[in-house]
Amino acid sequence: NLEKAMKLNYKKSGTSDALLLWWKAVAYEEMGDMEKCIPIMESAVQLAEKQKDEDLYSMLDDMADMYFSQKNYSAAEGIYNEMLKLDEGSQKPRLGLARNMIAREQYDDALKMLEECKKYNKENPNIYKFQVNAYEGLKEYKKMIDAMLLLYEKSEDYGYLDGDRFKLDAKYAEAVLKGKIAQDGNNFVWKFCLADLYEKCYEYSKEVEVLNSL
Repeated sequence: NLEKAMKLNYKKSGTSDALLLWWKAVAYEEMGDMEKCIPIMESAVQLAEKQKDEDLYSMLDDMADMYFSQKNYSAAEGIYNEMLKLDEGSQKPRLGLARNMIAREQYDDALKMLEECKKYNKENPNIYKFQVNAYEGLKEYKKMIDAMLLLYEKSEDYGYLDGDRFKLDAKYAEAVLKGKIAQDGNNFVWKFCLADLYEKCYEYSKEVEVLNSL
């Protein structure tokens, strides 16, 4: 019973009304009930703005993600712009805007925004994750593969080291992966990637040769 939980929390902790509404919205989000979640989240933000709540920025960030999950990109964009007004030097809303642009297939604009993001923290792996998506959308597969490797180097995120993506420019991927193996033969990740590429390209004898070298 969410209403009862809110009352209990308020009585025990003196938590702000805006924060309680935020918690309630997140609870509905976790239950998958976005029809209830979003109006409550909007109310939480309105109240936080009125009360100048210290959690306003984080609430806006959550609300933008909620809008994005519902493919309401224009609303999400508006929220990210509000976040920039609160903190002009923040990377987070810029990454959000880039993600929005990718969803709208505005890939060139997204890449420009991601370059801007590097001014604030070039080590953030999300920059390179979104670059992968943007370059893939533009069918610039060499740059996509370079971004995939950078993403792994920044985060050790294996999820984007994907044979199906490498296959989009198999010759370039093969050359790059062999170069990585030559530089660091002890890193089994590059060999697994090369073996995966060979499998996706139906070059099974080469795949077996790489796997046998592990």
